Parts: sequence; C-alpha cells; structure tokens
Amino acid sequence: MSTQTLDQAFNIFKRITKSDKEALELVKLFQNEVEEEVRKVVNSKTDTFATKEDLIREISEVKLEVQKSRADMIKWMFIFWISQAGVMFGFLHYFLSK
Repeated sequence: MSTQTLDQAFNIFKRITKSDKEALELVKLFQNEVEEEVRKVVNSKTDTFATKEDLIREISEVKLEVQKSRADMIKWMFIFWISQAGVMFGFLHYFLSK
C-alpha cells in the first residue's frame, strides 16, 4: 500500500478517533488486513500457474496418446483394405464365373 494512501487513512482515522495513537493502530490494522488479503489472492492465483515440469509432463502424455491413436488408425486401415480387397475379389469371382 502506498505511503500516500496510508497517510490519507491515518488522517481519516485521526479525525474519527481524535487520537494519533489510536489512528496509528487502526492504520496498522488496516494495512495488515489488506496485506493478508493480497497474499491470499496472490497465493490462489499462483496455484493455477503451470511449471515447466507440468508442461513437459502434459506434452509427453499428449504425444503418447497420439502414438496410440496412430497405431490404432493404421491397424483399422489395414483391416479395411483387406476387407475391401476381399469384397472386390468376391465381386470379380462372382461376375467372371457367370
């Protein structure tokens, strides 16, 4: 909190309490509460940041999923091609044997 803001708060509290000591205590209490709230907000925001290790781990997981998907896709492509070839040979055999 800036010095100017604390001075303004001190003057307001001084007018209310009519005592420098009480106004100073209120300003310190006010400053401590504000600092605690700022710490809470900063801590809650920093928990959502990703570290370099988090990013590396996530990227490696995505790469692994892509590799698994690629292998699955190749397997199904071969199954489709073999089935397609079987159907084509079946049609050719059927039509050419008549």
